[in-house]
Amino acid sequence: MVLSGDGALGFAHIGVIRALEARNIKIHAVTGTSMGAIVGALYVTGKTPNELEAMAMGIDWNEAFSDEPARDRLSYRRKQDSRDYLVKPRQPSMVA
Repeated sequence: MVLSGDGALGFAHIGVIRALEARNIKIHAVTGTSMGAIVGALYVTGKTPNELEAMAMGIDWNEAFSDEPARDRLSYRRKQDSRDYLVKPRQPSMVA
């Protein structure tokens, strides 16, 4: 089975796996890219489609795609840095 990427849309593979299992179609090998690789890896380690779906539904997407971790996850040192340096340097623009 080959699973593609495409971010959160890669979770559609969970439904495909569920459908294959419902039809007793055996999966002999799994490969994937990006989110498909993550779903495939979790599946081959023994996660069921229901467990995969529960994991996908439990993700905080705002945190997952945030550029910085939440403040409560920062070390003491990083909290001090953010307090001492309130103005952050601009990131270089990718547009020429």
